[in-house]
Amino acid sequence: MSLRSNYSSPIFGTGCESPKNVLPTYSDVMKYYVFVSVARCAEKGRQDLVQATCDIVATEIENIWKRASLPIVQHKTIVSKIRSYHDKHRALLKSYQKSKDNENYEQKLQKFKEDCEVLFGIASCKCKSLSTCSCEKTRKIPKQEHEFLLDQSVERRI
Repeated sequence: MSLRSNYSSPIFGTGCESPKNVLPTYSDVMKYYVFVSVARCAEKGRQDLVQATCDIVATEIENIWKRASLPIVQHKTIVSKIRSYHDKHRALLKSYQKSKDNENYEQKLQKFKEDCEVLFGIASCKCKSLSTCSCEKTRKIPKQEHEFLLDQSVERRI
């Protein structure tokens, strides 16, 4: 068993499966990233490349959004979005050991934690209102799914 199998992020905690009944937040995506990374490390005996892990995570996130019948952006865009957020996370953790008691650093960490509870949006249409949406038909969110998407962006009741 490797040391990485016990990895826990100071921001996201330990990794876990992605939720299947709600659209994922940035936090959910990163927890799933940690879960996949640790599982692949245990399986292979070495850590996977970030890009390979991002690809696996992106595929799972796509499947969740497709189950919700929502049109999404391209796979490479999702991978890029995950990679970008992963890089922000890593940059923040670089100085974690020496700065964790610094008040300014703690505020940055807290802000990052709050920001990661936002929906990991990969819908091809970002319009808030259907009446003002000018997206092409294949990218538009169906009327019946629009309410669900708005709920997932804010309250997450449905």
